Amino acid sequence: MSQASLRDCVLAATKAVEASRDELSRLDAAAGDGDHGVTMALAARAVRKTLDDAPDLGGEPLVTRSGERAPTLDRDRLAALEPEVVIVKPCGFGLRRTLSELPVLREALPRSWRARVYAADGNAYFNRPGPRIVESLEIMAACVHPDAFEDFAEKHAASWRSLSLSLV
Repeated sequence: MSQASLRDCVLAATKAVEASRDELSRLDAAAGDGDHGVTMALAARAVRKTLDDAPDLGGEPLVTRSGERAPTLDRDRLAALEPEVVIVKPCGFGLRRTLSELPVLREALPRSWRARVYAADGNAYFNRPGPRIVESLEIMAACVHPDAFEDFAEKHAASWRSLSLSLV
């Protein structure tokens, strides 16, 4: 997914949340204080403002474009990608389980890569729909641009780890 596609998806989500403000508040009123829609709309507005103020950080998809199915890559094609950053976040795996699979990663990831490799809690943040999209994006930002997002790295330190290629 390109940066522009991701930006468009996040902006669409913020618009949907803002459009649902009254309904979210109505639903919250049945079990709470009825302010959930207002709070979510404020958060959506903050996300949109952050995107408006964010610099263009570049990046291009290496394998697929938005809307395409991700293929299974053989080891040679995987090695040819030469990514700068790899985030390993298997479906159904928390961080501890992912880290327990380091021997499998050693076999799977090309030794020729000079990428920065990270393991993340795929189960909690990346592989199922839910309200954690902001946290997921913060973790990705910390991995892709660690100097620009040190605050996110610190905030989510328990949810991801840097793996040097010497480990993988």
